[in-house]
Amino acid sequence: MRTLQRTAGNAAAVAALGRSVPVQRAPSEGSDGQREEKAMDAKSRLLRANRRAQARAAAGQEPLAPGEYQTPFGPYTVAEGRGGVPWIRSNKQQHPGSETVGERYEQVVPQLDAEHFGIVTNALRDGTVEDEALKSMDATQRRAAAMLYAIAASEENRFPGAAKALRSALDRQTDPYHEAPEFLKDFPMGMPSKAGGGARYYEDVLSGKKELTEEARRTLEDMSSSSDEETSA
Repeated sequence: MRTLQRTAGNAAAVAALGRSVPVQRAPSEGSDGQREEKAMDAKSRLLRANRRAQARAAAGQEPLAPGEYQTPFGPYTVAEGRGGVPWIRSNKQQHPGSETVGERYEQVVPQLDAEHFGIVTNALRDGTVEDEALKSMDATQRRAAAMLYAIAASEENRFPGAAKALRSALDRQTDPYHEAPEFLKDFPMGMPSKAGGGARYYEDVLSGKKELTEEARRTLEDMSSSSDEETSA
């Protein structure tokens, strides 16, 4: 199974921000036309997030060098991976009393309860977490949250704009009836490339080579508008 990250960056800065632009919509003609309109809306949101993230990267946003870094949930480590690519890890010394949380979505996401995902996504928006929210999480949950916080930036480096889609997928996990195994359907980039996932998934969607799945479309439609987050830069 594909590991959770390829590169790492500043997770507090990865949220796709900026002013909204008009959304292109396909003509709606019956149920088929409505589905096409929704797909176009989702695709335009992805394209907008991708373009804004590319602009930020061109302005000098760089991956983190190897070392230890802090998140509102505790530290994580960036190590040098294969080919010199940064690799995100965490350990029990950084999170005393925690259990191993793994490095793949299917390992990390189930560590959190529904009420914790909103805490993580709010932290990704503004870089802070209230003390009461931290107290509601045990050591293993804080470690998993730190990994997700850091890996949001990692995904942004693999596909600019992916952090917004990831955050939207995590928001969907706040529904206690939306089970952890559904996460990879909501965020197909988290699946192995051999299974049709990886960064190539969104690239193929934007190029027209691939259609959005129903779950992925809903995730993109639920992404917040850039104008909603202009203060989180």
